[in-house]
Amino acid sequence: MAKIKQSPKLPPEKRRRQLLDAATRLFVRKGYRGTTTEQIARAAKLTKGALYHHFKSKEDILLGILADMMARFDLAVTPLAGTKFAPQEFVRVLFEAQAKDNYAEFRTLVDLWVQALRIPRIRKFFISHYRMAQDFFSEHVDRAYGRNRADREQLAIHTFAFVDGLATRLALDPKSADVETQIRLFARTVESEKRRTKKK
Repeated sequence: MAKIKQSPKLPPEKRRRQLLDAATRLFVRKGYRGTTTEQIARAAKLTKGALYHHFKSKEDILLGILADMMARFDLAVTPLAGTKFAPQEFVRVLFEAQAKDNYAEFRTLVDLWVQALRIPRIRKFFISHYRMAQDFFSEHVDRAYGRNRADREQLAIHTFAFVDGLATRLALDPKSADVETQIRLFARTVESEKRRTKKK
């Protein structure tokens, strides 16, 4: 087996980034369970020793990728704070943030959901972030879409379920759904519910 020739010494954060990027590519292609730490190290052009210097396990690498994904989510939606957004605007922002990746990351996300069912730390991470995202949505969505906090929390769950469902469809077949059309249909649903609630 050929010996890996490592790139010149880099700051620790750049080494971590090499490993996370390599792992992300492999997880998209082979899945989490189908990827080994040795494959990740090789793809990053690093030794296994270097990998274990930065991450204790493959699970830690997975958590690092998740943290990156959720940080991008936070960055995308933060400008909506204080704008009294409609739910469909929130959905559009999320999908626009992914469009540049041609939805490839959704395949990783679906795989990560599967791992969340198996690995308690991954499940805990997902639940924690979903709760934070739900709180953000409930706090900042236009109050016309929910008479009280409990109503807005239910709307947040509905909105995330729509996003997750469409993301799963796009992960399976990127050409199977038109995102703009789906967002318009979602908007009709929430606007209809808003009108119905006002009449009560």
